[in-house]
Amino acid sequence: IRYTRRWCEHSSFKVYYFGQINPTELIMDFSVFQCNQIVQWQSVPFHVTSLEVVDDLILFGTSQGLLLVYVIPEDGVSTAPLKYSKKDFLGPKYKKTIAITQLQAIPEFDLLLSLADGSVHLHSLSSFSYLSTIDKSKGTLHFSTDVQINGQIDMDTHRRSAQRAALQRMDKTELALRLCCVMKKKMTTFKFKGNQFVVDKELATPDVCRSAVWAGKNIIAAYKKEYDLVDAENGRVDQLETDGKGCSDPLISRLPFNIFAALIEEEKSKYSTIYKTIDGRPATSHSVEWTDKPRQIEMYEPFIVSLSERGIEVRFDDATSKLVQLHQLPKVPFMVYGKHFLVASQNACWLLVPTRFETLINDMKTKGMFVDAKKIAKRINETEEENEIRLRGIQLAHAHYEFKKKNFEGALKLLEGEAYPPMNVLVLYDWLMPKISAMSGTSLNLPQLSDDEKAIATRALSNYLTEKRRQLLQKMQKEKSDEEQEQCKRLMKIVDTTQLKCYIKTSPQLIAPFMRLQNSCDIVESEKMLKAAGMERELIELYSRRGMHEKALEILRSEIGKAPNSSELSTSLHKMVTYLQKLGRDDTSVVTKYAESVVSRDEQLGMTIFLSEDFLNVKEFDREIVMSYLKSYPRLLMIYLEYVIYQWGEQSPRLRTELAHAYCITILDKKTPQDKKDDIQAKLNKFLKESTPATLDASSIIRVLTQQKEGLYHETAILYGLLQRHDDALELITTKIKDFNIAEEYCVSHYDKNKVETENLFMDLLHNYLRPKTGEVDMESALKILKKHADKLNPEKALNLLPNTTKLMDIEEFMIKILKQREEIRHALAIKRHLVKTQQLQINKQKIEIHKISFTFNENTTCGVCRRPLRTHAFAIYPCGIHIHLHCMNQESSCPAHTDEGKCRLNLARQRS
Repeated sequence: IRYTRRWCEHSSFKVYYFGQINPTELIMDFSVFQCNQIVQWQSVPFHVTSLEVVDDLILFGTSQGLLLVYVIPEDGVSTAPLKYSKKDFLGPKYKKTIAITQLQAIPEFDLLLSLADGSVHLHSLSSFSYLSTIDKSKGTLHFSTDVQINGQIDMDTHRRSAQRAALQRMDKTELALRLCCVMKKKMTTFKFKGNQFVVDKELATPDVCRSAVWAGKNIIAAYKKEYDLVDAENGRVDQLETDGKGCSDPLISRLPFNIFAALIEEEKSKYSTIYKTIDGRPATSHSVEWTDKPRQIEMYEPFIVSLSERGIEVRFDDATSKLVQLHQLPKVPFMVYGKHFLVASQNACWLLVPTRFETLINDMKTKGMFVDAKKIAKRINETEEENEIRLRGIQLAHAHYEFKKKNFEGALKLLEGEAYPPMNVLVLYDWLMPKISAMSGTSLNLPQLSDDEKAIATRALSNYLTEKRRQLLQKMQKEKSDEEQEQCKRLMKIVDTTQLKCYIKTSPQLIAPFMRLQNSCDIVESEKMLKAAGMERELIELYSRRGMHEKALEILRSEIGKAPNSSELSTSLHKMVTYLQKLGRDDTSVVTKYAESVVSRDEQLGMTIFLSEDFLNVKEFDREIVMSYLKSYPRLLMIYLEYVIYQWGEQSPRLRTELAHAYCITILDKKTPQDKKDDIQAKLNKFLKESTPATLDASSIIRVLTQQKEGLYHETAILYGLLQRHDDALELITTKIKDFNIAEEYCVSHYDKNKVETENLFMDLLHNYLRPKTGEVDMESALKILKKHADKLNPEKALNLLPNTTKLMDIEEFMIKILKQREEIRHALAIKRHLVKTQQLQINKQKIEIHKISFTFNENTTCGVCRRPLRTHAFAIYPCGIHIHLHCMNQESSCPAHTDEGKCRLNLARQRS
């Protein structure tokens, strides 16, 4: 056994306490209660044998059968005055002195129960006069009472419960009073009826019951080494589960909220309390360990108080069982807690005056016991909002305390919740955020930190800000009001800017990824910090995220200009290209402005800015702006336009026209090599043939081409075709190009016999060959037209165009085709005439069949729909014979008697009688 010296307060001086305790247990130097002696007897012929408290009155039962009543002083310190002394308290029967061993007040029934000479006696609580002795209570060792509302047997009617206080305002006819008298080998239960107790049940017990309390309809009985739950109605006994740990001197105590405390002995001289519910189940998962064996137990939330041989022991009622106060009061066997908390010895009484919780909290905060301070704060009777403010204050003080101890991670962990704004943390970092610390207006007496400690604290702050940022993002997604959103944005700005400062100090490698996030850093402050740290790459990321692309590109352009060698230059150029490729359509002007730095040095690399397949947004650039920029680079312009038209399917007339212009200018340029000219001319020819009037401004290209005296006649003819200027095109082909195949191809591609402007296209070509405006007649080409396209010519007009000297054998093939064509037409018309005649005969036959049908009706013939007579109204008849009015007919094709459409169709003409 280890004996440890303890300090305990006793009045105004200190005393030593020697007790058997756990050597590792921390003893707090706090006074949950001030113990004030208010009654003391000296040189009297009696001693106190029982104690009870009723409102402001203290009732003492003595060894001489005397009842003493004292009034508790208002100041809680003065000596209590004696109000009443009752010598014949036990009635006239007892002439000799008998000790009063138990007192129990029942205010609801104005009763005071006493135990003396092994019997239970009834007294008036208001006058303390003797009323009667309960029959069959002889042999009682101790008793227990319970007051309930009739029919509500499981109510919490502990003397300090709110429900028990309500009972005093009710009529006693609505209440039920029960009594359990514990005797040597049995328990007898009584019910209070007609101002007296009558026996209800007699329950046998296996041993002498050391302690018993009511628990609803049951009685919890404490025996040596075990606890039983006894049903007071049928006598059924269930043993309470205590993990096989009983107690040689057991104790069962009733606490508020229908909780029952059972004393168990873990090992020799090591005691603890477990909690049970009203039906015997475990009420909590924790137990409370005691230094000495308790005689009585009371709850004073959040504490549990026990009375032992050496005095009062106060502990936290939780899993820690932390010892809060030990008060030495030797040989004090009595404790009662009603309106007041009292303990008594045989010759004295002490009033336990609770220390204000606010005082305890302040003392604990001063000594760094913040967890315990929060336990107490939760028990203060105040509004929920006030309690939240108090708890936040304790938590904040706890964080400051831990920070001063240089437990940075622990300090910031305490302030991670949404209830604590970032400013509560940032004020701790006066070396990092001097402005915020100065704005706080309070001196926190922060410790002086070394550089290494500042780095550790900054990393802890960075982790805290990461979590706080997550919380703010979640809150912004939930909050809908503009005010809340704005507040979250302001906090996010502070958090992100501070996070950047932390990264600069401790984790530079994390800055670039952080800048790529959708952050809310203050742009001015962040710009200053990054410039001061020489972090241009991170600054570029910041500018990029905020859409300040020109500032970012200026940095990249300066890097290109400062590149000391080709390798560095190549790296800088690729950075510029990558950045420009990520921009969008609205930034096209910026792209073209800064693309010059790349294009002027490396055209091939520069073109990847506008023609990359890796970055989809490159396709979204404004192509007209890009085209305007590339006009100073004709070759690159041609490459760009070909790519967007053929690869990306661009159909813009302006871009397509610009490509045609670029082709023409390149072809007409005398410096262009001939092989390249031929290649580009083939591209132009193909491009023009694939174009339509809607996708190409042919007139502007013609104006460029007509300024040249010669060349590109074929392309000009194609352009004339797009403008439907076929006469100009055919004249150009026949007079300048003089290529029959080209002429024929042109006519074939544009001929459409159903269109007025192109139905005579071949006749116009024949006219240009036989009656040219300039030059000689091309009889050979004209005859080819007659032979190959006779079906597209007007024979009479074609023959009239031929010269009189034309030989018949030259047009023999043409004439044969014309005659065959005429014969085919005549034959087709003959077939058509016969088919029409056949159809006419069929119609006449149907008409005759219809006219053969007849029907009769009279004045009684009714409509098949409305059932009214037809008479002189217009009507119709269906093939099935149903007559209906015309105005009753919904659909002519649907008979009202046949819902399937088409099954009975109307084939007769409308008739009128």
